[in-house]
Amino acid sequence: MMKLLFMSIFLLQISFGLTSCESKSSKEILPENKISDKKVVEGRVKELKDGNYLVISNTDINIKEISNLSTQQLIDKYSEVYIFSTNKEEYQRLLQSGLKVRIWYDYIRESNPPRSKILKFEIIK
Repeated sequence: MMKLLFMSIFLLQISFGLTSCESKSSKEILPENKISDKKVVEGRVKELKDGNYLVISNTDINIKEISNLSTQQLIDKYSEVYIFSTNKEEYQRLLQSGLKVRIWYDYIRESNPPRSKILKFEIIK
């Protein structure tokens, strides 16, 4: 009986010790939806459909060119092009083709062009 009690106390101490040990690196990892100034893209918007937006990092791009070129032509012509998405109706109402924006995103998904979700954005004047 005494041996069983000792073993139970010993296992409890070990389990508490292991759960209280937290690695420093786990604190440094940001959650995917945490807004960070390291995950920002500036560019011009071409509105696609269903809450998707093509963003060309070249902010000096001619607004007429955005309208006149197809999505694929813009992807082929410019090196830094992203597709961002949102399901927030307010964002969908405000984001329009030709706007110069700064977009905070969660993480880049590997695709061509790279894709991500909009966490927040601001229109640059």
